[in-house]
Amino acid sequence: MRTHGVASAWPVAVAFAVNGGLYGGMLSRYAEIAADAYASAAAFGVALTAGALGGLTGSVLAPVLMRVRTERSAMLVAGVAYAVLSVALPLAPSAVLLGAVFFVVGVVDGGHDVAMNALTVRYQQRLRIPLMGRMHALWSLSLAAGAALGAAAAALDVSPIVHLGVMAGVLGAAQLVAGRAASLPIGGDDPTARDTAHPVDGGGQATGRSESSSMPGARGLLAVIVLAAIAASYIEGPGQDWSALLLTDTFHADAGTAAAAPFAFSLGLLIARLLLDPCRTRLTAAQIATAATALVVCGAVGGLLAAQLQGPPLAALASLALVGFGAGPIYPMLFDTADTLGTRYRITPATTAGIISTCSRIGAITAPILVGALAHSAGLGIVLAVIAAAGALALLALPRALRH
Repeated sequence: MRTHGVASAWPVAVAFAVNGGLYGGMLSRYAEIAADAYASAAAFGVALTAGALGGLTGSVLAPVLMRVRTERSAMLVAGVAYAVLSVALPLAPSAVLLGAVFFVVGVVDGGHDVAMNALTVRYQQRLRIPLMGRMHALWSLSLAAGAALGAAAAALDVSPIVHLGVMAGVLGAAQLVAGRAASLPIGGDDPTARDTAHPVDGGGQATGRSESSSMPGARGLLAVIVLAAIAASYIEGPGQDWSALLLTDTFHADAGTAAAAPFAFSLGLLIARLLLDPCRTRLTAAQIATAATALVVCGAVGGLLAAQLQGPPLAALASLALVGFGAGPIYPMLFDTADTLGTRYRITPATTAGIISTCSRIGAITAPILVGALAHSAGLGIVLAVIAAAGALALLALPRALRH
Protein backbone atom coordinates (compact mmCIF):
# COMPACT_ATOMS: atom_id res chain seq x y z
CA MET A 1 0.00 0.00 0.00
CA ARG A 2 1.41 3.40 -0.98
CA THR A 3 2.14 6.03 1.66
CA HIS A 4 0.25 9.28 1.18
CA GLY A 5 0.76 12.70 2.73
CA VAL A 6 -1.07 14.05 5.73
CA ALA A 7 -2.99 16.31 3.36
CA SER A 8 -5.00 13.30 2.18
CA ALA A 9 -6.74 13.23 5.56
CA TRP A 10 -8.16 16.74 5.21
CA PRO A 11 -11.82 15.56 5.40
CA VAL A 12 -11.42 14.32 8.98
CA ALA A 13 -9.33 17.38 9.86
CA VAL A 14 -12.28 19.54 8.80
CA ALA A 15 -14.58 17.46 11.02
CA PHE A 16 -12.36 18.05 14.08
CA ALA A 17 -12.23 21.77 13.27
CA VAL A 18 -16.01 21.91 12.89
CA ASN A 19 -16.63 20.13 16.18
CA GLY A 20 -14.19 22.26 18.16
CA GLY A 21 -15.30 25.51 16.53
CA LEU A 22 -18.97 24.87 17.20
CA TYR A 23 -18.32 23.96 20.83
CA GLY A 24 -16.10 27.00 21.41
CA GLY A 25 -18.66 29.32 19.81
CA MET A 26 -21.48 28.01 21.96
CA LEU A 27 -19.37 28.19 25.12
CA SER A 28 -18.65 31.87 24.52
CA ARG A 29 -22.39 32.73 24.50
CA TYR A 30 -23.57 30.57 27.41
CA ALA A 31 -24.21 33.56 29.68
CA GLU A 32 -26.53 35.23 27.15
CA ILE A 33 -28.20 31.94 26.23
CA ALA A 34 -29.02 31.34 29.90
CA ALA A 35 -30.34 34.90 30.33
CA ASP A 36 -32.55 34.67 27.23
CA ALA A 37 -34.07 31.43 28.54
CA TYR A 38 -34.63 32.97 32.01
CA ALA A 39 -32.55 30.16 33.50
CA SER A 40 -31.10 30.59 36.96
CA ALA A 41 -27.63 29.28 37.72
CA ALA A 42 -29.10 26.06 39.12
CA ALA A 43 -31.44 25.62 36.14
CA PHE A 44 -28.62 26.24 33.69
CA GLY A 45 -26.53 23.65 35.50
CA VAL A 46 -29.33 21.14 35.02
CA ALA A 47 -29.49 22.07 31.32
CA LEU A 48 -25.75 21.48 30.95
CA THR A 49 -26.15 18.11 32.66
CA ALA A 50 -28.86 17.28 30.13
CA GLY A 51 -26.36 18.11 27.39
CA ALA A 52 -23.79 15.78 28.96
CA LEU A 53 -26.37 13.00 29.13
CA GLY A 54 -27.19 13.65 25.48
CA GLY A 55 -23.52 13.30 24.60
CA LEU A 56 -23.40 10.01 26.47
CA THR A 57 -26.46 8.80 24.56
CA GLY A 58 -24.95 9.81 21.22
CA SER A 59 -21.71 8.00 22.03
CA VAL A 60 -23.63 4.80 22.77
CA LEU A 61 -25.86 5.03 19.69
CA ALA A 62 -23.18 6.03 17.16
CA PRO A 63 -21.57 2.57 16.77
CA VAL A 64 -25.03 1.08 16.20
CA LEU A 65 -25.68 3.60 13.42
CA MET A 66 -22.29 2.90 11.87
CA ARG A 67 -23.03 -0.81 11.67
CA VAL A 68 -25.86 0.09 9.30
CA ARG A 69 -24.09 2.89 7.46
CA THR A 70 -20.42 3.97 7.38
CA GLU A 71 -18.24 6.22 9.50
CA ARG A 72 -18.36 8.78 6.69
CA SER A 73 -22.15 8.88 6.61
CA ALA A 74 -22.41 9.19 10.38
CA MET A 75 -19.78 11.96 10.46
CA LEU A 76 -21.54 13.89 7.71
CA VAL A 77 -25.06 13.64 9.19
CA ALA A 78 -24.01 14.25 12.80
CA GLY A 79 -21.70 17.16 11.92
CA VAL A 80 -24.31 18.99 9.85
CA ALA A 81 -26.99 18.31 12.48
CA TYR A 82 -24.65 19.62 15.20
CA ALA A 83 -24.22 22.87 13.28
CA VAL A 84 -27.94 23.30 12.58
CA LEU A 85 -29.13 22.44 16.08
CA SER A 86 -26.61 24.78 17.74
CA VAL A 87 -28.71 27.67 16.43
CA ALA A 88 -31.66 26.43 18.50
CA LEU A 89 -29.88 27.17 21.81
CA PRO A 90 -30.42 30.97 21.81
CA LEU A 91 -34.01 30.42 20.63
CA ALA A 92 -35.05 28.38 23.68
CA PRO A 93 -37.72 30.44 25.52
CA SER A 94 -37.48 28.63 28.88
CA ALA A 95 -35.05 26.67 31.01
CA VAL A 96 -36.96 23.43 30.41
CA LEU A 97 -36.79 23.79 26.64
CA LEU A 98 -33.17 24.86 26.89
CA GLY A 99 -32.40 21.60 28.67
CA ALA A 100 -34.20 19.68 25.92
CA VAL A 101 -32.19 21.47 23.22
CA PHE A 102 -28.94 20.83 25.08
CA PHE A 103 -29.81 17.13 25.23
CA VAL A 104 -30.42 16.89 21.48
CA VAL A 105 -27.30 18.92 20.70
CA GLY A 106 -25.36 16.59 22.99
CA VAL A 107 -26.65 13.53 21.12
CA VAL A 108 -25.38 14.74 17.74
CA ASP A 109 -22.12 15.96 19.30
CA GLY A 110 -21.54 12.51 20.78
CA GLY A 111 -22.24 10.85 17.45
CA HIS A 112 -19.95 13.27 15.61
CA ASP A 113 -17.16 12.68 18.13
CA VAL A 114 -17.29 8.91 17.68
CA ALA A 115 -17.57 9.06 13.88
CA MET A 116 -14.68 11.45 13.28
CA ASN A 117 -12.34 9.48 15.57
CA ALA A 118 -13.34 6.17 14.00
CA LEU A 119 -12.79 7.59 10.52
CA THR A 120 -9.39 8.92 11.56
CA VAL A 121 -8.42 5.37 12.50
CA ARG A 122 -9.46 4.25 8.99
CA TYR A 123 -7.27 6.92 7.42
CA GLN A 124 -4.34 5.97 9.64
CA GLN A 125 -4.68 2.37 8.54
CA ARG A 126 -4.73 3.33 4.85
CA LEU A 127 -2.02 6.01 4.97
CA ARG A 128 0.24 4.25 7.48
CA ILE A 129 0.99 7.50 9.30
CA PRO A 130 -0.05 8.73 12.78
CA LEU A 131 -2.82 11.32 12.69
CA MET A 132 -4.54 11.34 16.08
CA GLY A 133 -2.25 13.86 17.73
CA ARG A 134 -2.67 16.36 14.91
CA MET A 135 -6.44 15.94 14.85
CA HIS A 136 -6.91 16.45 18.58
CA ALA A 137 -4.54 19.42 18.53
CA LEU A 138 -6.62 20.91 15.73
CA TRP A 139 -9.76 20.38 17.84
CA SER A 140 -8.18 22.32 20.72
CA LEU A 141 -7.10 25.14 18.40
CA SER A 142 -10.55 25.32 16.83
CA LEU A 143 -12.24 25.46 20.22
CA ALA A 144 -10.02 28.38 21.23
CA ALA A 145 -10.66 30.13 17.91
CA GLY A 146 -14.42 29.59 18.18
CA ALA A 147 -14.45 30.96 21.72
CA ALA A 148 -12.33 33.97 20.69
CA LEU A 149 -14.64 34.78 17.77
CA GLY A 150 -17.63 34.42 20.07
CA ALA A 151 -16.07 36.82 22.57
CA ALA A 152 -15.43 39.31 19.76
CA ALA A 153 -19.03 38.97 18.54
CA ALA A 154 -20.31 39.60 22.07
CA ALA A 155 -18.04 42.63 22.44
CA LEU A 156 -19.45 44.01 19.17
CA ASP A 157 -22.98 43.41 20.49
CA VAL A 158 -23.79 40.80 17.83
CA SER A 159 -26.73 38.75 19.06
CA PRO A 160 -26.14 35.05 19.84
CA ILE A 161 -28.66 33.96 17.20
CA VAL A 162 -26.85 35.90 14.46
CA HIS A 163 -23.40 34.80 15.62
CA LEU A 164 -24.34 31.13 15.98
CA GLY A 165 -26.38 31.22 12.78
CA VAL A 166 -23.44 32.45 10.71
CA MET A 167 -21.11 30.01 12.42
CA ALA A 168 -23.52 27.13 11.79
CA GLY A 169 -23.86 28.05 8.12
CA VAL A 170 -20.12 28.21 7.50
CA LEU A 171 -19.10 25.17 9.55
CA GLY A 172 -22.10 23.12 8.48
CA ALA A 173 -21.24 23.72 4.82
CA ALA A 174 -17.61 22.81 5.50
CA GLN A 175 -18.70 19.56 7.14
CA LEU A 176 -20.98 18.75 4.23
CA VAL A 177 -18.16 19.19 1.70
CA ALA A 178 -15.66 17.27 3.82
CA GLY A 179 -18.11 14.47 4.56
CA ARG A 180 -18.79 13.91 0.88
CA ALA A 181 -15.08 14.03 0.03
CA ALA A 182 -14.27 11.44 2.71
CA SER A 183 -15.95 8.77 0.60
CA LEU A 184 -13.43 9.22 -2.22
CA PRO A 185 -10.88 6.39 -2.57
CA ILE A 186 -7.33 7.10 -1.45
CA GLY A 187 -4.60 4.90 -2.76
CA GLY A 188 -7.19 2.61 -4.29
CA ASP A 189 -8.90 1.99 -0.95
CA ASP A 190 -12.00 3.60 0.45
CA PRO A 191 -11.28 4.61 4.06
CA THR A 192 -14.96 4.34 4.91
CA ALA A 193 -15.45 0.85 3.56
CA ARG A 194 -16.43 -1.83 6.05
CA ASP A 195 -13.80 -4.47 6.71
CA THR A 196 -15.03 -7.78 5.37
CA ALA A 197 -11.78 -9.69 5.02
CA HIS A 198 -9.91 -11.44 7.77
CA PRO A 199 -7.88 -9.10 9.95
CA VAL A 200 -4.20 -8.66 9.21
CA ASP A 201 -1.56 -9.11 11.86
CA GLY A 202 1.61 -7.09 12.29
CA GLY A 203 3.44 -9.14 9.68
CA GLY A 204 0.78 -8.53 7.06
CA GLN A 205 -0.55 -12.10 6.96
CA ALA A 206 -4.23 -12.84 7.29
CA THR A 207 -5.04 -14.40 10.61
CA GLY A 208 -7.28 -17.37 11.03
CA ARG A 209 -8.17 -16.59 14.62
CA SER A 210 -11.84 -17.18 15.26
CA GLU A 211 -13.90 -14.50 16.97
CA SER A 212 -14.77 -16.78 19.88
CA SER A 213 -11.15 -17.70 20.60
CA SER A 214 -10.06 -14.04 20.57
CA MET A 215 -12.78 -12.67 22.81
CA PRO A 216 -11.08 -13.34 26.21
CA GLY A 217 -8.08 -11.28 25.08
CA ALA A 218 -10.36 -8.60 23.65
CA ARG A 219 -12.31 -8.33 26.90
CA GLY A 220 -9.11 -7.89 28.88
CA LEU A 221 -7.84 -5.20 26.55
CA LEU A 222 -11.20 -3.41 26.54
CA ALA A 223 -11.24 -3.42 30.35
CA VAL A 224 -7.83 -1.72 30.43
CA ILE A 225 -8.98 0.82 27.82
CA VAL A 226 -12.11 1.61 29.85
CA LEU A 227 -10.00 2.24 32.98
CA ALA A 228 -7.63 4.52 31.07
CA ALA A 229 -10.49 6.47 29.45
CA ILE A 230 -12.26 7.09 32.76
CA ALA A 231 -8.94 8.08 34.37
CA ALA A 232 -8.28 10.53 31.53
CA SER A 233 -11.63 12.24 32.12
CA TYR A 234 -10.70 12.69 35.80
CA ILE A 235 -7.50 14.41 34.69
CA GLU A 236 -8.79 16.73 31.96
CA GLY A 237 -12.12 17.65 33.59
CA PRO A 238 -10.83 18.82 36.99
CA GLY A 239 -7.72 20.30 35.37
CA GLN A 240 -9.86 22.63 33.28
CA ASP A 241 -12.98 23.14 35.41
CA TRP A 242 -11.49 23.62 38.87
CA SER A 243 -8.05 25.11 38.19
CA ALA A 244 -9.05 28.78 38.53
CA LEU A 245 -10.87 28.11 41.81
CA LEU A 246 -7.88 26.07 43.00
CA LEU A 247 -5.50 28.99 42.54
CA THR A 248 -7.89 31.45 44.19
CA ASP A 249 -8.70 29.29 47.23
CA THR A 250 -5.50 27.32 47.88
CA PHE A 251 -2.78 29.58 46.46
CA HIS A 252 -4.53 32.94 47.12
CA ALA A 253 -3.90 34.10 43.56
CA ASP A 254 -5.31 37.34 42.21
CA ALA A 255 -8.10 37.24 39.65
CA GLY A 256 -5.81 37.59 36.64
CA THR A 257 -3.47 34.79 37.70
CA ALA A 258 -6.38 32.52 38.58
CA ALA A 259 -7.95 33.13 35.18
CA ALA A 260 -4.69 32.00 33.54
CA ALA A 261 -4.91 28.54 35.14
CA PRO A 262 -7.27 26.92 32.57
CA PHE A 263 -5.17 28.49 29.81
CA ALA A 264 -1.95 27.01 31.25
CA PHE A 265 -3.56 23.57 31.39
CA SER A 266 -4.98 23.86 27.87
CA LEU A 267 -1.67 25.14 26.50
CA GLY A 268 0.05 22.06 27.88
CA LEU A 269 -2.57 19.86 26.21
CA LEU A 270 -2.13 21.58 22.87
CA ILE A 271 1.69 21.46 22.81
CA ALA A 272 1.72 17.77 23.71
CA ARG A 273 -0.77 16.91 20.97
CA LEU A 274 1.21 18.84 18.39
CA LEU A 275 4.31 16.84 19.34
CA LEU A 276 2.59 13.46 19.59
CA ASP A 277 2.59 12.36 15.94
CA PRO A 278 6.29 13.20 15.33
CA CYS A 279 7.16 11.33 18.55
CA ARG A 280 5.23 8.29 17.32
CA THR A 281 7.77 7.85 14.54
CA ARG A 282 10.65 7.64 17.04
CA LEU A 283 9.19 6.02 20.17
CA THR A 284 6.78 3.21 20.85
CA ALA A 285 3.24 3.99 21.92
CA ALA A 286 3.81 2.36 25.31
CA GLN A 287 6.92 4.49 25.94
CA ILE A 288 5.05 7.70 25.13
CA ALA A 289 2.10 6.64 27.30
CA THR A 290 4.38 5.84 30.24
CA ALA A 291 6.17 9.18 30.01
CA ALA A 292 2.93 11.15 29.55
CA THR A 293 1.04 9.61 32.46
CA ALA A 294 4.12 9.85 34.71
CA LEU A 295 4.24 13.58 33.95
CA VAL A 296 0.60 13.88 35.05
CA VAL A 297 1.43 12.26 38.39
CA CYS A 298 4.57 14.36 38.86
CA GLY A 299 2.77 17.58 38.02
CA ALA A 300 -0.14 16.89 40.38
CA VAL A 301 2.11 15.75 43.24
CA GLY A 302 4.31 18.79 42.69
CA GLY A 303 1.22 20.99 42.93
CA LEU A 304 0.22 19.29 46.17
CA LEU A 305 3.66 19.88 47.64
CA ALA A 306 3.53 23.53 46.58
CA ALA A 307 0.15 23.87 48.29
CA GLN A 308 1.45 22.30 51.49
CA LEU A 309 4.50 24.58 51.46
CA GLN A 310 2.31 27.60 50.67
CA GLY A 311 4.18 28.15 47.44
CA PRO A 312 3.47 30.99 45.01
CA PRO A 313 0.64 30.82 42.46
CA LEU A 314 3.20 30.56 39.65
CA ALA A 315 4.22 27.17 41.05
CA ALA A 316 0.63 26.02 40.70
CA LEU A 317 0.48 27.34 37.13
CA ALA A 318 3.63 25.41 36.26
CA SER A 319 2.20 22.26 37.82
CA LEU A 320 -1.05 22.59 35.88
CA ALA A 321 0.84 23.18 32.62
CA LEU A 322 2.87 20.02 33.28
CA VAL A 323 -0.28 18.03 34.04
CA GLY A 324 -1.86 19.32 30.82
CA PHE A 325 1.26 18.41 28.84
CA GLY A 326 1.13 14.88 30.23
CA ALA A 327 -2.61 14.56 29.66
CA GLY A 328 -2.44 15.74 26.05
CA PRO A 329 -1.49 12.41 24.41
CA ILE A 330 -3.86 10.23 26.46
CA TYR A 331 -7.10 10.53 24.50
CA PRO A 332 -5.50 10.48 21.02
CA MET A 333 -3.55 7.37 21.95
CA LEU A 334 -6.63 5.71 23.41
CA PHE A 335 -8.40 6.11 20.08
CA ASP A 336 -5.34 4.56 18.43
CA THR A 337 -6.10 1.29 20.24
CA ALA A 338 -8.88 0.82 17.67
CA ASP A 339 -6.17 -0.33 15.26
CA THR A 340 -5.13 -3.20 17.55
CA LEU A 341 -8.70 -4.15 18.37
CA GLY A 342 -9.57 -4.16 14.69
CA THR A 343 -6.62 -6.16 13.39
CA ARG A 344 -6.43 -8.68 16.22
CA TYR A 345 -10.00 -9.03 17.44
CA ARG A 346 -12.16 -7.76 14.54
CA ILE A 347 -13.73 -5.02 16.68
CA THR A 348 -14.60 -2.07 14.45
CA PRO A 349 -13.07 1.38 14.99
CA ALA A 350 -16.60 2.72 15.52
CA THR A 351 -17.16 0.35 18.46
CA THR A 352 -13.82 1.25 20.05
CA ALA A 353 -14.38 4.98 19.56
CA GLY A 354 -17.88 4.62 21.01
CA ILE A 355 -16.56 2.90 24.13
CA ILE A 356 -13.86 5.52 24.70
CA SER A 357 -16.22 8.43 24.07
CA THR A 358 -18.85 6.92 26.38
CA CYS A 359 -16.33 6.42 29.19
CA SER A 360 -15.02 9.96 28.82
CA ARG A 361 -18.55 11.36 29.05
CA ILE A 362 -19.33 9.24 32.10
CA GLY A 363 -16.27 10.79 33.70
CA ALA A 364 -17.33 14.27 32.59
CA ILE A 365 -20.69 13.79 34.31
CA THR A 366 -19.42 12.21 37.53
CA ALA A 367 -16.15 14.09 38.08
CA PRO A 368 -17.75 17.48 38.97
CA ILE A 369 -20.03 15.77 41.49
CA LEU A 370 -17.21 13.81 43.14
CA VAL A 371 -14.69 16.67 43.14
CA GLY A 372 -17.31 19.10 44.42
CA ALA A 373 -18.25 16.82 47.31
CA LEU A 374 -14.61 16.18 48.24
CA ALA A 375 -13.69 19.86 47.95
CA HIS A 376 -16.59 20.82 50.23
CA SER A 377 -15.19 18.67 53.02
CA ALA A 378 -11.44 18.72 52.37
CA GLY A 379 -10.78 21.95 50.48
CA LEU A 380 -9.94 22.61 46.85
CA GLY A 381 -6.47 21.16 47.22
CA ILE A 382 -8.21 17.81 46.79
CA VAL A 383 -8.46 18.62 43.07
CA LEU A 384 -4.75 17.91 42.71
CA ALA A 385 -5.09 14.70 44.71
CA VAL A 386 -7.86 13.49 42.39
CA ILE A 387 -5.72 14.30 39.35
CA ALA A 388 -2.74 12.49 40.87
CA ALA A 389 -4.84 9.39 41.60
CA ALA A 390 -6.31 9.43 38.09
CA GLY A 391 -2.81 9.86 36.64
CA ALA A 392 -1.57 6.86 38.62
CA LEU A 393 -4.47 4.78 37.29
CA ALA A 394 -3.70 5.91 33.73
CA LEU A 395 -0.01 5.06 34.30
CA LEU A 396 -1.03 1.51 35.18
CA ALA A 397 -3.59 1.08 32.40
CA LEU A 398 -2.62 3.09 29.30
CA PRO A 399 0.86 1.65 28.60
CA ARG A 400 -0.57 -1.83 29.04
CA ALA A 401 -3.36 -1.10 26.57
CA LEU A 402 -0.90 0.21 23.99
CA ARG A 403 1.69 -2.51 24.49
CA HIS A 404 -0.61 -4.89 22.59
